[in-house]
Amino acid sequence: MGDRYDGTPATLWEVKIETAAVGCRITQRFQHLPRGLSGIRNQADENPAGAGFIVEERTKELTDGMVHTLQRMKRILEST
Repeated sequence: MGDRYDGTPATLWEVKIETAAVGCRITQRFQHLPRGLSGIRNQADENPAGAGFIVEERTKELTDGMVHTLQRMKRILEST
């Protein structure tokens, strides 16, 4: 995913689909890249004392979003 400021890679997103005994298994993950200039990195840089909390909250938001996306995919795919 490109940075909104200069287009350099900020995060890496991966979706892996594997066959399973019944249906498939979908794994989704993300990783902040060391040199990526994401909005969250800017927030953490501006508030070093709160950086841990800022990153933790964003990680939680992203994880919740991924879970929601995968649940919706499952519901749609199983309904067809």
